[in-house]
Amino acid sequence: MTEENSMSNWFQDNLRIIISIGIVVLLIFAIYSYSKRNSRTDVVVDDSQIEEVAMTSQDNDNSDINEIIDEIKDEEVEKTNTALTDEAAEQNESKENVENHTEEETQQAIQEKKDVEKAKVEKTTVEQNQQSAKDVVKEVIESRSRQKEGVIVVVAVPGDSKTTMARKAAAEYIKANNITGLTPAHKIYIEDYIQKATNATGIHSGTELDFSNTLINSAIEQSRTLTSAQLNNLNKYAQKVPNL
Repeated sequence: MTEENSMSNWFQDNLRIIISIGIVVLLIFAIYSYSKRNSRTDVVVDDSQIEEVAMTSQDNDNSDINEIIDEIKDEEVEKTNTALTDEAAEQNESKENVENHTEEETQQAIQEKKDVEKAKVEKTTVEQNQQSAKDVVKEVIESRSRQKEGVIVVVAVPGDSKTTMARKAAAEYIKANNITGLTPAHKIYIEDYIQKATNATGIHSGTELDFSNTLINSAIEQSRTLTSAQLNNLNKYAQKVPNL
């Protein structure tokens, strides 16, 4: 009895320590069980399965990549087709513009050619009319320059002067007597010689002047005595008078 009481007293005295130890043991067991349950379990996997899975995954990846590439290619083809279509449209439009422009230029060139030909015809007509007028005047002048006994009579026309009338008389005399070897410089001297020796004022249309053959012949003979220097000097004035 004494031992039982002693044990009972000891248990009561150490109950709190025992309970504490039990709690610690339970915690240790619980932690150990939890760590066992969550520890990595070795799994043996067939290498062929891993390779098949890897290939399947790679195939799936390649399939996705190929789809993306195909989409990009389709977009590029579509862009290229659109660009070609636009370029063809621009070329057609440019060609039409060139054709229209070329047609306009052709029409303009034809019109310009017609205008040039018309101008040429008009110019020719004017020149012909002018020549006809000159011929008429010449005929009138020649008809009004006539010879009488010992003299040449010149009838003035509008614009005539004593000098121009002397020129007509000299030309008539030279032509009538077939005199040759006279240059324009000689003829300038002859007409000046004649007009200075002829007294006349107030020349107007219809005025008649008589130039003696002796005076004209004397002027011709005097012109033949001129030096080369004198003739060269007179030639400057002769160039200003046409049809000498």
